[in-house]
Amino acid sequence: MLAQPDGTLLVQPGQGLPATVYQEASPGTWREVGGQGVLTVRTVDGEVTALGTGPAATLLPIGPGRSPDLAVPVLVVSALVLLGSLLGAVVGAVVRRRRASSASPPARWARWLTRAGSALVLVALGGWLVTVQALTALQQVPFAALRVLQVVQALGVLAVVPAAVVVVQTVRLRAGRWRTTAAVLVLLALVGVSWFAVTFRLLAPSVSY
Repeated sequence: MLAQPDGTLLVQPGQGLPATVYQEASPGTWREVGGQGVLTVRTVDGEVTALGTGPAATLLPIGPGRSPDLAVPVLVVSALVLLGSLLGAVVGAVVRRRRASSASPPARWARWLTRAGSALVLVALGGWLVTVQALTALQQVPFAALRVLQVVQALGVLAVVPAAVVVVQTVRLRAGRWRTTAAVLVLLALVGVSWFAVTFRLLAPSVSY
């Protein structure tokens, strides 16, 4: 959105869409020149804080922490790390199926809780993806389904605790560079997904949309 010398606004949607010119009709309201479009602008101390593009569409500024350039890579990399760790755990269990584990019961419980939490995180992310696709297609999403997703997501967030225990145990027992690195990556991945869930309000009490 660019201010023009003649007092109009030039809006460039991008993605090959044509630019549109708007003229101020009243304070905070702009009408499309030669069209039916209407923009509503809310400003605070001269800074635009909200831009309304329709009766049910409002654009809000995003801070650096909510930028897709940061959030998407963090989410994708975290999901891939968790998926890789679960696949590695399955392969490791098959290889060691004839050998008894030498780990203490607390160590085993921490690992199992971490893996369970990782699996729940991936299930929740898959559920949110389906939900977003449904909302984009203007389909109704049951309230109960959203609450279930939030519970699954919250359990995944709690998995940060046993993942941290696994890292401490791995370092203390000097389990090797590879196992230590893998444990740290899983912990960071769980933290990354938890940050995404909190930042984008996946755990918010209100599920209105």
